[in-house]
Amino acid sequence: MAKIFKNPHLIDYFVVDKGVDNNNYRSFVKEYEDGKVIYFPNLRPDINFEFWSSIDTDKYPNLKKLSVILKDFPEFKNNSEKAISGLNLESDLKSKIINNINKIFDSILPAYCGIFKEYKFVKCKTVWRLNVTNNENMHIDSYKEKNPYHFARMFINLDNQPRIWKTSLTFKQIFEMRSIDFTNDELINTKDTKFWNEIAVKTFGNSPAEWWDNYPRHVIYFDPGDVWTVDSRQIAHQIFYGRRALSIDFFVEKEDMYDSDFYYLNILKNLRKNELSKRNVIT
Repeated sequence: MAKIFKNPHLIDYFVVDKGVDNNNYRSFVKEYEDGKVIYFPNLRPDINFEFWSSIDTDKYPNLKKLSVILKDFPEFKNNSEKAISGLNLESDLKSKIINNINKIFDSILPAYCGIFKEYKFVKCKTVWRLNVTNNENMHIDSYKEKNPYHFARMFINLDNQPRIWKTSLTFKQIFEMRSIDFTNDELINTKDTKFWNEIAVKTFGNSPAEWWDNYPRHVIYFDPGDVWTVDSRQIAHQIFYGRRALSIDFFVEKEDMYDSDFYYLNILKNLRKNELSKRNVIT
């Protein structure tokens, strides 16, 4: 079971639900959209930890971050097999990877679809993160171009070692702290994606080599097989140490959210509007 060390100087946005297992699950869409980090200690995918931890990604660098994207949800497993089959790997290793991927899909996708049962998925994506990460910079997820979708994001620790995460400020806190750095004109006219990136960089920088921030942190040790969900555009986070993990990102039209005000650019839009109102600026 994960160990969560909560910092009293930060918002406690964690939800631990022991009632969810592979045979019993409910929707967590409201909590997810509200920016909670939701952990499911009794949800156990079928994972061969020894296999995943033994893959030599220095020998096979194309396995360090393997993305599979498709639009047709029922064909997801078949497309994953096609993606693996196209890699330059020994046939035995390909077969083992496909077999282990399918075991995980079979054991986790029913729960995933239950946890996000209100959503209608328009695009499906998984990222098999088989690279070692040490002290990633604290950040909020951002993009060079507008991402038109909301996503339902789940993480799974595939490794036989803990995956150590640190989380910090919410995006709302970041905005409230940094909005003073922006003029009225910038608040009104700066393109959404540019504003999002600028406020992130002003807070945490671009990389660990650039600077070390002093913001408080929660620390979480996710055990092998642990499963959690979080909208990583709402919570600042960093991987302090991790080796093998899966992220499932199925995409949703923002109009199909439970509350589209929680679409990441709508959060920004409303925060900008509130800040301008405080400054008595009429737009």
